[in-house]
Amino acid sequence: MTEKESTENKPAVKKAAKKKPATSKTKQQPSSSSSIAAWVAGLALVVGCIAVAASGYVWVMGQEQKADAFSQTVQREDKIYTQLDKQMSVIEALQRAQIQSTRQYSQTRQHLEELTETLGRDRHEWLLAEIRYTLRLANMRLQLFKDKDSALLALNAADEQIAGLADPSLHNVRALLSKEIAALRAVTDIDVEGISLAITALSDQVMALSIRIPERSKVVATEPTTQTQELEAWQQHAGAIWDKMKTLVTIRRSDKKVTPLLTPDESHLIRQNLRLKLELARVSLLQRDTGMFHNSLLDSRDWIAAYFNADRDDVKAVINKLDELSALEINPTYPSIAGSLSELDIVINKKKKTSAHKDNPPEAAVQIIDEGTAQ
Repeated sequence: MTEKESTENKPAVKKAAKKKPATSKTKQQPSSSSSIAAWVAGLALVVGCIAVAASGYVWVMGQEQKADAFSQTVQREDKIYTQLDKQMSVIEALQRAQIQSTRQYSQTRQHLEELTETLGRDRHEWLLAEIRYTLRLANMRLQLFKDKDSALLALNAADEQIAGLADPSLHNVRALLSKEIAALRAVTDIDVEGISLAITALSDQVMALSIRIPERSKVVATEPTTQTQELEAWQQHAGAIWDKMKTLVTIRRSDKKVTPLLTPDESHLIRQNLRLKLELARVSLLQRDTGMFHNSLLDSRDWIAAYFNADRDDVKAVINKLDELSALEINPTYPSIAGSLSELDIVINKKKKTSAHKDNPPEAAVQIIDEGTAQ
């Protein structure tokens, strides 16, 4: 190194030496600034604490608000869920009611379908049952009540119903029915109503008939004989006296039993008994009891002949009417009309067996139908 360079470096050392006191001054200034910085740091710490506390308070308040909001939300949701539960209960009740109504509707519809199917399929059987009832009614009216007119009406109605069906299987039934109608029409009609009214009229006439009054017998006059002329004188006088005495005495002879006079009570009793006999005859007529009918009329005739004046025209008219009624046959022999009913029962039973066979096919047929359905 040259002297020049060394001389140039010396002032630099001096300058460096001179600057050292300045560094000491600068070391005294940070003491005041450090206090400020500490104060600022403390203030910053306080502010930070306040900020932290404020932020914590804000956070806590936010959490409480969130908790309140959540609680309100939960309450609202609970209300909503409660309403939903109620609505679900109502909906379930409505669904159950709808299911029940649907079941009832389906059952009713099924019943209606079955009834419709039955009526449609078995309409013919219904008509046959109606015809059978009509024939049974005809038999009952004829057998129990001897009502020929009602029986004929029922038989004719059944014949018209069979004609309307146009069923070939009922041909024999209708043939028998025609024979029964013809046989029943051939029976002589009995005017039950007219005979009953005639008996009632006779019962009313009995109250006006006159009771028999016993008649006096004819007087038998005796004439003196010629033998008295041949008697001796004393005998002639005795005979004359006897003849005179006989004129004072009347002798009556009667071959019939003398009927004593009746009191008013007895006359009323006879009339009432006679009316009872006639009423018994009328009841026997309605019951078609021929024996009782004839016996009652004959007893009535005998009572009238015994207790009433048979010479009077009104009594004779009553007796003649009783004789006329006694000759009537109130219970004629009616033909049997049960043949058509029996034949109809046979046809109905055959149709029922055929229908049952169609509704219940054999097991082999059922198996074939099931296999076809499964495929």
